[in-house]
Amino acid sequence: MSIDIHVDETGSNLLIYAENTTSATSALYHMVDDRERVPGQLTAHRNMYQIYMWKEPISNVYFEEALGTEYNPVKYNNLIDW
Repeated sequence: MSIDIHVDETGSNLLIYAENTTSATSALYHMVDDRERVPGQLTAHRNMYQIYMWKEPISNVYFEEALGTEYNPVKYNNLIDW
């Protein structure tokens, strides 16, 4: 599995991309070889590629709660290593 996290152009959302590949080899503890799926055929134990994408809003609420005050990026810049 691989996960990439980026900030969108506006800086208001995290873009999360997760990719996962499953195969007969991983499912059966490397006792069989990988086998690709054949389009139009329904066969078991073939490789499967999954991609999940979603976005999460970026909010200062958690910073405010942690610091016990209203978040001020200038004042608290030294606490956050971007």
